[in-house]
Amino acid sequence: MKKSAWHASATRSTPSSLFRAGQGLCALLVLGLLIGLGTATTWAANKRWLVQFRPDTPPEVQEAIVAQSDSKVLQRFPSLNAMALKLPAHPGMALAMLQSAPEVVAVEEDAAITVPALPAEGGSQGLILPSLPGSNVYPWNLVEIHHDQIPLAIRGKGVTVAVLDTGIDPVHPAFGSGIRIEGGYNARAGENPDDWIDRNGHGTHIAGIIIASQQGQGVLGVAYKARLYAVKVLNDAGGGYLSDLIAGLLWIYAHPEKGIRVINMSLGFYQDSPLLHEVIRRLYQEGIVLVASVGNYDCGIPASEGGDSIGATSEGGDSEGGDSEGGDSGLDCTWQVKYPAQYPETIAVGATDETGSVTSYSVQGPAVDVVAPGGTRTAPILSTYLGSGFGLGSGTSQAAAHVSGVAALLLEVNPALGPQEVRQILQETATDLGEPWEVQGAGLVDAEWAVEVAGDWP
Repeated sequence: MKKSAWHASATRSTPSSLFRAGQGLCALLVLGLLIGLGTATTWAANKRWLVQFRPDTPPEVQEAIVAQSDSKVLQRFPSLNAMALKLPAHPGMALAMLQSAPEVVAVEEDAAITVPALPAEGGSQGLILPSLPGSNVYPWNLVEIHHDQIPLAIRGKGVTVAVLDTGIDPVHPAFGSGIRIEGGYNARAGENPDDWIDRNGHGTHIAGIIIASQQGQGVLGVAYKARLYAVKVLNDAGGGYLSDLIAGLLWIYAHPEKGIRVINMSLGFYQDSPLLHEVIRRLYQEGIVLVASVGNYDCGIPASEGGDSIGATSEGGDSEGGDSEGGDSGLDCTWQVKYPAQYPETIAVGATDETGSVTSYSVQGPAVDVVAPGGTRTAPILSTYLGSGFGLGSGTSQAAAHVSGVAALLLEVNPALGPQEVRQILQETATDLGEPWEVQGAGLVDAEWAVEVAGDWP
């Protein structure tokens, strides 16, 4: 359980009449660009498993045990003494053999992972923007967290963030045409590690909330002077596996020279994983801030009727959509904070709407740490999209990205902060919305106040 004994009692007033970036969008053209981000039954069709060996088991013995089970090695994790396997067509005997081997200490299912599906309230219905709001408009989501009150000199300079998602569009003009993109890595089994380009849209949308800056067009990231690494752990349809996430996190752990201080994980699944938790603990101990979305409640709302859809417009007005290959339009009827947000080392983020209230789709539970702007169908979040375009999206994915951006601001003003200090500052300065902890955590993130406190932190 992550609930703190301290509950925010901030004196800031709850926003009630903030400018809506999406105001008047009802007249805009609707395009159904569903990205297929429902529950993950199709990803679990071919059973995959993770096996961990005793630390003193030689690699050749590990390989021999796997060969005896007639399983295929998908990923190797030497630092964990573990492998990701695909079991044979009739997996029962193979699984029993692995579990009974004295050299094997643990076997767990390689769970399917998706970016969160959105309910009717949260979906943006694929709205197309014929034009962007303009430079005189400060996005409502940034006003809600008092970002507009932070000195302009503080915008994340010198801080590097990793986004574990579907990849990003590295040449998007709002990312400085690649200037603020440090690089990337494809952690997915069997794929080219150098191919971390986003062909889905979700990762680019999340990255934009953190680092986008499009002069004169009203598109602004929380920490637009920060640098970013794209770690691709989800495929072009927004799906992947636990082993892909572990591989992506291990890549960060193995490359401290990259200087990554913040990790954003706008994704999740319902299965506790000792292997994943071990990797997260290692990163936390190295001083890296880990931010994760709590997940979206979608019971009774098919993904095809308001699921996670990001409407987009590219330069010149041509629309770009996500690839629906492998997607799943099932229901997400589990009212439970997802992993990895459940782990105490992560900052678990729920979503608020344009009035500063917690959305009905934001999953509740004692693991919730804070909430941040996630948007709704009527007031979604404007951010970057494929094809050098921009799109609208909503959900706890977007909320987590706001918190990752604020974490970058705190680390800019005080690089000595560790992940626990960042969490404490975010919670102590959050605006109490008057909801139970399970709904709001400590409350709505207040970026201005958090930056002020971080600068004076011992």
